[in-house]
Amino acid sequence: IIGSGRIDGSITEWFRSWGATGFAEAISRLFPFGGLLVVLAAVFASTSALNATIYSSTRVSFALGRDGNLPSFFGHISKKTRIPDVALFFSGSITIIFAAVFDVEIVMAGASIFFIFLFNLVTFSGMKIRIERGHELQYGYLMPFFPLIPILSILGRTLIGIFLLDMA
Repeated sequence: IIGSGRIDGSITEWFRSWGATGFAEAISRLFPFGGLLVVLAAVFASTSALNATIYSSTRVSFALGRDGNLPSFFGHISKKTRIPDVALFFSGSITIIFAAVFDVEIVMAGASIFFIFLFNLVTFSGMKIRIERGHELQYGYLMPFFPLIPILSILGRTLIGIFLLDMA
């Protein structure tokens, strides 16, 4: 497929032959230092995404422990550092184990599926609040066609998650 700088076959086959590094290889052939720029962008994006994931998973497990939906030790806050240390330990441990055991593609697909799951939970929660307590709340904006739009968003995200499962 790859022969002296030209492509034999389709572009899809060429990208498939390079696997996960196909985009970086294509950019490095188009621009000087293009591959380096793609690698740096991937490292910075992954670092910020990992940071946000660990913060959010720590915060969610802390809140669930505090509210009694997880074991209460998840709701512990360190007296010295004033951080949810038990929740941080468990979130960090799970992240390290998954990163060490699985391929990067599986970890990325799993993280994306988990985010889809969390977004669906938020949508379900918002629907439940509006249905059960909507008459008590004052809204600046009411979503039209409720609950059709939230249901369609849940179905759409679930469909994306199914495609991500196929990738893992």
